[in-house]
Amino acid sequence: MKLLSPIFILLAITCFAAEIKAQANYTQLSNYQVYYGRATRFGQDWITLRRFEDHNRYHLLLVNPQTLETRTDLAESYQLTPLTLPQLRNIFKNSPYQKALSKAEQQSVALQDAGIENRHPQRNRH
Repeated sequence: MKLLSPIFILLAITCFAAEIKAQANYTQLSNYQVYYGRATRFGQDWITLRRFEDHNRYHLLLVNPQTLETRTDLAESYQLTPLTLPQLRNIFKNSPYQKALSKAEQQSVALQDAGIENRHPQRNRH
């Protein structure tokens, strides 16, 4: 069976926290995709995790690697450097974000067979 990705778990938690903080009204959301990279604005580095379109403008799902703050914002507001996930993890290897990911990966467990250990007993037919 599949291993529940620690990255997915951390992303879900950070997205939930962002949802509580504020809700954006994306009425024409499309082209949602994984998009790893570095986004820089006013000297602050952010990690990009996802990219999507709304009303013909690209938006980013961002996380601050130092504070773990998450936000969505217009892509055009940042200087973007697309990266692979290994490159991203290496660049931010000493950040609290990377440390949290590593810890989550070490503590993750595989979900296998959803708790089912045996089949129904066979019935004897006479």
